[in-house]
Amino acid sequence: METGESISFIRTLNNWYWEDLARFHSIRCADQTAAVVNGASTLRHLELSAVGDPGGRQLLHLMCHLGHDSVSWARLGARVVAADASKSALSAASKIAGRSGVNIEFERVLLPATPANWLSRFEFIVMTYGTIAWVSELDTWAESCFACLSAGGHLVVIDDHPLADCLRPLSDGKSLILDDKLFVHEAGGIRCHRTKGSYVDRSAKIATPVHYRWHHSISDLINALTRAGLKISKQLEYPFTHYDRFPSFVLRSDGYFEPPKVPPCPLMFSVVAKKPA
Repeated sequence: METGESISFIRTLNNWYWEDLARFHSIRCADQTAAVVNGASTLRHLELSAVGDPGGRQLLHLMCHLGHDSVSWARLGARVVAADASKSALSAASKIAGRSGVNIEFERVLLPATPANWLSRFEFIVMTYGTIAWVSELDTWAESCFACLSAGGHLVVIDDHPLADCLRPLSDGKSLILDDKLFVHEAGGIRCHRTKGSYVDRSAKIATPVHYRWHHSISDLINALTRAGLKISKQLEYPFTHYDRFPSFVLRSDGYFEPPKVPPCPLMFSVVAKKPA
């Protein structure tokens, strides 16, 4: 499955999926967009505490999608460059930034490509919530992040824990168990997903029938960052997640979702890695 031809095919399918999602979310998330334009922030406490005060700092927001977080970072004073693979997402994000009155530089980038004007430029690189599964080559991506960070800069990754993909609900609708069948992936950590709606709306009509994601372990991620020359500053795990992964999940006061019963494994993780000064 890891031949150049098959990877190219997978990336083409994924790009169709991202374009479909962006077009749908531009409509479905109109209320959230309006709130952002009117001054609301979509940032949550995990990324805010990991970055701290971004005022005056160069911040690269990778996989920015509609740019809601990008606008929120810019409002805190960060000098934001926002990147995504989807033309539709970037078009929508650029319009939202304009309506919000913030200055953001948007670029279309297919990871792990590294534009020359990004080298040693950023004090922060931020990737949050549903991003790392789209990275096919961790080592190349980590090397790219290292190259783009300025000396002493930080990479912040907050995302779904790989074990969360191995959970399924029991018949009571409240309990979660680990399902060993879900541990099985195709060669290279790739899993084919049948497209069923969107994480925003499971009833959404998304045209792309399938898409592919790479399921990386935490150790694979940390080892890739370390090999690239980054130093791990912090790694944490959390028993809650950023969306209602299962119907029984309940919304917390801080904007995250958690199961009614504590699961046997974490649902989300964060990693902060620093480029040596």
